[in-house]
Amino acid sequence: MNDELIIIRATIALNPEKLEEFRQSIIRQRSEGVIVLPPYVHVLRAPSDVDVRVVDRNFTV
Repeated sequence: MNDELIIIRATIALNPEKLEEFRQSIIRQRSEGVIVLPPYVHVLRAPSDVDVRVVDRNFTV
């Protein structure tokens, strides 16, 4: 399996625009080495060199 691959599952439906914003946010954060995700996301797989955190700070969709 690809060492750069992150697999996540959202527990809510996102419209296409929000989904693209979310994807771009993950790509940007990946380059910084830390990915902060909203509480409606479950990480199924992440690269070992990336710190992935799920944070609940009143996220809105």
